[in-house]
Amino acid sequence: MPVPNVRSPQDSIAKTAGKVTKRLLTLIVLALLAYHFTGYPAIRRPRPDRTLSPWLAERPIESLLVIAPHPDDETLGCAGVIMYALDQGARVCVALITNGDGSSVPAHTSGKGPLLAPSRYISLGNRRQNETLAALTSLGLEPEDVCFLGYPDGGVSALWSDFWDYSDLFRSQYTKANMSPYSNSFTPNAPYCGLSVVNDICSIIRTFNPSHILLPHPNDTHPDHWGTFALVTYALQRLVCEQELQNPPEMLAYLIHRGDWPVPRLYSPRWPLDPPNTVLRLRAADEWAYQPLTNEDRAQKRQAILEHKSQTAMMRMYMLSFVRSNELFAVLRSPVIAQLPSHQSRSSASRDSHWQTAEPTIWDPQGDTLTRLVSGGADLQAVYAATGNGMLYIMAKPKGRPSDNVRYVLDISDFGNPRTQISVSYGPKQSVRTSSSSNLNPGDVQVRRTVDGIEFAIPLTLFQTDRGTGTTAPSAVLLAIHSAMIGDIVVDRTGWTVLRLSEDQPDIFRGVTSDMML
Repeated sequence: MPVPNVRSPQDSIAKTAGKVTKRLLTLIVLALLAYHFTGYPAIRRPRPDRTLSPWLAERPIESLLVIAPHPDDETLGCAGVIMYALDQGARVCVALITNGDGSSVPAHTSGKGPLLAPSRYISLGNRRQNETLAALTSLGLEPEDVCFLGYPDGGVSALWSDFWDYSDLFRSQYTKANMSPYSNSFTPNAPYCGLSVVNDICSIIRTFNPSHILLPHPNDTHPDHWGTFALVTYALQRLVCEQELQNPPEMLAYLIHRGDWPVPRLYSPRWPLDPPNTVLRLRAADEWAYQPLTNEDRAQKRQAILEHKSQTAMMRMYMLSFVRSNELFAVLRSPVIAQLPSHQSRSSASRDSHWQTAEPTIWDPQGDTLTRLVSGGADLQAVYAATGNGMLYIMAKPKGRPSDNVRYVLDISDFGNPRTQISVSYGPKQSVRTSSSSNLNPGDVQVRRTVDGIEFAIPLTLFQTDRGTGTTAPSAVLLAIHSAMIGDIVVDRTGWTVLRLSEDQPDIFRGVTSDMML
């Protein structure tokens, strides 16, 4: 008769202890990773003795337009500037791209009907509108100073990249609508496409005529934020090209979403709001404008943030971490692309020599993603640009050597109407996509791997558009590059940058002077 396998109490205790130990070790590892990648190890001490020139005090403000992807972004990033502008007698307008109706947890408590039904999300959108009005009126604005555009939460980047014109509309995964279901949208029944957003923004800028615009940072990691930056920039460039703006507004960008910022994620009103540590290591780290907040300003900003009750219920400490001794804005500029001599542009070796000494047109933070542990080839470091012999050359350099396991994707668009958009990929799956394929042969775009990076060569003729008065070349292009791995998962992304093709083209961002920057 077989002897039954009977475990002693000591065996059970040992097995349980082993499981607890493994779980504890897993939690410790996860906690250390979270600590490391959120920037907490590099928290800088507050510097109350630091004196900086307040940006707005040096540059009087007449009219301020704040553009926010979601309700609460305007309060987190710009509440202090809004109060300052109102105190100076300036006109202020806040435009909300979406109603923030894509949050599943708050939707549970909004409206009636089945859980997570479209009506629930629409009720949440109305609720967040009311919260925004409560927050902004506490800062001194009137309800008529706020406009809601009603575009899809979680879909702004898709409107820019994939649903551009009225022939193909985006459908919200939350409200199930392909046009705004809100009765108070800036454009009633606004169709869900990129061109509709651009038309709304152009109309607001024409009517309000702002001297200053605050918009999301081009390096914000939230897709709705970088999508908003692209759409607003496109709208402004279109107005400039059509000569509808005599004096383009000064544009500054506020940052909301990054893993390493702000730190600490606690209510710390006496601490300064500094740029992320990864950004401070860049050569462009001084391109930040500083706006101080008084004790009264901070108290008002805190109260305004708490009016966003649907959001503070989930992330109170994160939102209150934006209440600091100052607000911070990136100064935007449009760099001019270098012009290569004919002999240098035709030779790959000569271009490689040029890339070695050229100044980057885009700096990207290093070590700001998990790729430093996976592949240095996916951690983008810098982007260079040059023209020559009718070609536009773009060089993307990662921190490590280019990897065959990484896909490098170039997204570039002109500001024509209709727009020409080209997406070029290099990696395991090489491809060329364009929004106007009639004049594009995939063989026209050349991609090659060098020792230091990936070079894209694009004929400038691909961007030429017929506006009824003959074929015209672009004056500027909008550029971003991202790296992807494992099923095209985006790993690192540069910020959107406007590249001017000649010095004769004006800088639409009208950057400020260095004595007003960090």
